[in-house]
Amino acid sequence: MDQATHDFLKTCSSVIIGRTLDVGSLNINGSAREDLHICIGIDIRPGPDVDIVLDGRYAAQQFGAQSFDSIICVNTIEHCEDWRGLLIGTWDALKMGGVMLMTAPFSKGYHGYPGDYWRFTNEHFREIFKYQHVIRMLEHDRWAGICARKMTNMLYLVVEPMMVPAKKQESTLTFRCAG
Repeated sequence: MDQATHDFLKTCSSVIIGRTLDVGSLNINGSAREDLHICIGIDIRPGPDVDIVLDGRYAAQQFGAQSFDSIICVNTIEHCEDWRGLLIGTWDALKMGGVMLMTAPFSKGYHGYPGDYWRFTNEHFREIFKYQHVIRMLEHDRWAGICARKMTNMLYLVVEPMMVPAKKQESTLTFRCAG
């Protein structure tokens, strides 16, 4: 995990309280658990810091509606082909008045863990969470992030983040010349 994200987590730690869900918790290059108290970590793959293998789209179904005081989703949303489904599933699991913290790189090259589909900017996050109380934004030249308090059930999901160009695939075609 990059230093800007660690610093943002520490800056927001006073509002990330109570029962906290970490969405995309697989520790590949650092963990939010280094900076925050996490109750439950979910990811689509088993591994370090994953308590339950679960797609975030199903968080409310698994844990119940409004069952978490805080939800963090650190450098994960760009890896979710259905990012809207991820937001809906996790937002429904967040209590009214709860806090969601979300970060994502916007100027990083392709980094598939397992896929890499989107780039979000702070403008995207401001639009998505425009009906909520924004506590803090991550101001950085390579990373976007938001920490917002849930004031309504509404998210603005008409936003169109930038698509990541598909990773170039090596050609396996072989041509044979006649003659």
